[in-house]
Amino acid sequence: MTKMVSLEAAADAAPTIIVHLTSQEWLAPVLALHAQARSELPDDKKHMLLPRPAAYFEELLTKETGAVFGAVQGEQLVGMVAVVRSTNWLMAHQAKHVTCPDKGGSVRRASGFSAVAVVQSLCVLKRGNGIAIDLIAATKGWAAQKGCSFLFAQVAQDNACGQKKFKQNNFCSAAEWTEVSGGGEHAKILMRYRLSAADF
Repeated sequence: MTKMVSLEAAADAAPTIIVHLTSQEWLAPVLALHAQARSELPDDKKHMLLPRPAAYFEELLTKETGAVFGAVQGEQLVGMVAVVRSTNWLMAHQAKHVTCPDKGGSVRRASGFSAVAVVQSLCVLKRGNGIAIDLIAATKGWAAQKGCSFLFAQVAQDNACGQKKFKQNNFCSAAEWTEVSGGGEHAKILMRYRLSAADF
């Protein structure tokens, strides 16, 4: 007797691999995953995953200003993260890759004039399996290859799970602030990882 296995069960049994997505063929799956992950968040948590236009991901999939990494299980995209590079902290701030006000200038001084990268749009459909940690690790490798000295991420203060994933990748808190977005005030934390020779 042949045992029938559902496609969903087969996908769950497949290993998850982290892939650098570098083709426009990934645009539709990336957009669908991002939209699904955001739609599954309660209304009062949607600030944890900002909406992104198709052009944002399209540029990252085809140009060297950033990258998109995907977690692929079977043939299904189950997680993703974007990372963008800037010449330095000030350029990252001007491009709005980071919105931390840095009023005292402590983040800028610590970052110097070296290149930095910023993690954005981290989302995973199947939680609790280490995928988010692996995706963040992939951004660390990419940032090191691009000659960055620091890797940043902005995380909502009420996103304890997100903060935990970055801390497990040795990020630390660099600043805290409150900003108005999505029609409300949201407290945020700037997480920072200093890339070392070991990352290269």
